Amino acid sequence: MSFFTDWLKGLDDKMQKQKRRIILFIDQCPAHPPDSDFLKNITFYFFPSNCTRKLQPLDLGVIKSLKQHYQKLLVKTAIASLDIGNSKNMKIDVLQAMNFIMMALQNVLQKTIKNCFAHGGFLASVYVNPVENAESDHFVKPENWSNFSDVSAFEEFVQCDSELATYSLLTIDEMIANEETSSAEEDNCTENTLPSFQQALTGFNTMQVYLIFSDLNDKVKMGLLTLHNELFFCALQKALQPKITKYIL
Repeated sequence: MSFFTDWLKGLDDKMQKQKRRIILFIDQCPAHPPDSDFLKNITFYFFPSNCTRKLQPLDLGVIKSLKQHYQKLLVKTAIASLDIGNSKNMKIDVLQAMNFIMMALQNVLQKTIKNCFAHGGFLASVYVNPVENAESDHFVKPENWSNFSDVSAFEEFVQCDSELATYSLLTIDEMIANEETSSAEEDNCTENTLPSFQQALTGFNTMQVYLIFSDLNDKVKMGLLTLHNELFFCALQKALQPKITKYIL
C-alpha cells in the first residue's frame, strides 16, 4: 500500500464525517492506485497521458506558487543567519523543510488555486495568468537580497529547478543502489533530542515578549493564545499517570 493510498483513505474518512462527496483529478503517476473502488466518498479521474502540464491545476501554477513562498522562507532564513554572523549554520534539516512547505502552502492564495482551475478549463472559458493575477508580488526580492551576490535575479533562483523530473520508473539496479544510499544516510543521521516542556515554555515566552513589542493584529494575538493552550495541552497529554503506591508511605 502506497503513501498516497493511505492519504486517500484518510481524506475519505474525513469526507464521510463531513458528509461530503468529492471528485479528485489526478495524473497517471505509477504510485497512484488504478481505481477508487476502495473509497466511499471520493471518486477520482485520471488526466490523459502527457497532458498534465496543460490541464492539471497543480502544474498550471499552484506548485509554482508554493515553491516561490518556500524559496522566500529559505532566503529569509539564510539572511537572518548572515545578519548575526552565523554563515556556517545556513542549512536546514528535513523537519525544517517540512515545516517550511507547510507554511508555504498556507500562503498560497485561494484566488491562485481558482485561477489555476480556470486556466485548465474547469471553469468558464476565460484567459487568466494563474499566479500573476493573484500573487503578483511573488518575485519581489526579499530584504537584503543583495547579500547573495552570486544570484542576480530572484525569479531565476525560484525557478532554478523547474525542469527537474519529479518521478521516473527505476531499474532493479537503481533501486538497489538507492536502498544502499538511503541505509548509509540513515546510519549517519543524528536524531534531535526532544526539548523538555520547560525549554519549550521558555522559548514561547521569549517569542511572546518579542512579538508583544511589535504591532500585533488580533489574528496574531489569538494565534499566540492558541499556541499557549496547545503547549500546556501537549504537556498534560505526556504526563504519566502516577500510581497510588506513590502516595503510600
